[in-house]
Amino acid sequence: MEIIIGILQTIGWIVIIASTIFSVIFVRLFLKNLKIQQELSAIEDEVRQTMMVYVEKVKGQLHMYDSISNFFIAQGTTEDELWENAKIRCPDMNILLGNVTVGNNNITVSTAKMRKQ
Repeated sequence: MEIIIGILQTIGWIVIIASTIFSVIFVRLFLKNLKIQQELSAIEDEVRQTMMVYVEKVKGQLHMYDSISNFFIAQGTTEDELWENAKIRCPDMNILLGNVTVGNNNITVSTAKMRKQ
């Protein structure tokens, strides 16, 4: 009888230790995943508020367009005026001067002349 009680106690201790280890690992992985999700959410918010643009000179005027949709953003006679007008038009957006090429199911971003506003 004492042998059976000893075996049951041993099994009980093994179950308690295993469940404790499992719980600690689960909580650590859960918190790590939660932190990663928060970081990804912050990155997604930043990407949603960022616009890549290109500038074109037409008859002495600088015109700024969205690189992906070719949507007109602003115009100005100087680069500083152009950026001021763009900020007035899109006050909550981060505007990056660069070149985005969309084609054949891929997106290429050229940052050789990148300027962040």
